[in-house]
Amino acid sequence: MSQIDKIISNVLSSKNQDLEQHFLGCFKELYKIPKFKTGLDVILTKAEAGMMKFELYEPHELAAIHGCSITVGNISFSQKFKSFIRKQNHLIKIKTINVAVLAHEIAHVLEFESRLNIKQGFKPAFQKDLLALENAPLMIKQAIKQIMFTELQLYRKEQYDSEFLARYFELLARSKEIGGYSDNFHFKFAEILKIFRHTNEWIQQVFNHSLLAQTRSHIRNMTEQIEYDQNLQDHSRKAHNRKKTGENWRKTTGSIFN
Repeated sequence: MSQIDKIISNVLSSKNQDLEQHFLGCFKELYKIPKFKTGLDVILTKAEAGMMKFELYEPHELAAIHGCSITVGNISFSQKFKSFIRKQNHLIKIKTINVAVLAHEIAHVLEFESRLNIKQGFKPAFQKDLLALENAPLMIKQAIKQIMFTELQLYRKEQYDSEFLARYFELLARSKEIGGYSDNFHFKFAEILKIFRHTNEWIQQVFNHSLLAQTRSHIRNMTEQIEYDQNLQDHSRKAHNRKKTGENWRKTTGSIFN
């Protein structure tokens, strides 16, 4: 078990060990997206401090949702700094365990942790990128419209900006190189980066910068090298193949985008 597995397992609640292993693999898989590293390091830092928890559910246990995140804030007095400090504890509940759902819920947590007003930075950059959407290939355009707009109709308008940020994280995780082709969404990682150029710049230069101070140095160093479960891509198909062939899970290191 890797150090990442140990940290997450300490704050992970599930009745099914297979679900736990799959979840751990999905979490590490997100490190293949370089822009996610700082945010994922924040999640590990919070988990190590006992301020981040995950609950996994069977499909019949959480009705009508794939996952949700809950944040509870509290203020306590620090003897060290002689001042009041605001702390935020997070809980992510997951029913559908895949990289896209996990990326979505993690983005909601990171928005809280960044303490940024995303209306002032993310929203203008995102809207500028949407102007280029009409020139995108048809299949990419359909995927973006489905994820970003059609599925958003059930939400209140005041939630839209937060959902756009979470769904952008989800979109990157759904790319072929990470999530594999699924749900009729067929696009590559580089194709999404090309469309959302301004959004990517904001995440790297502003969002990640705001999160960096909340990561512990030993966490940052630890996640420079990750072991990935190759078979997590298109998990259900490969899991079925393993049952027939008896194939063991293979592991590798490094990012596919380096």
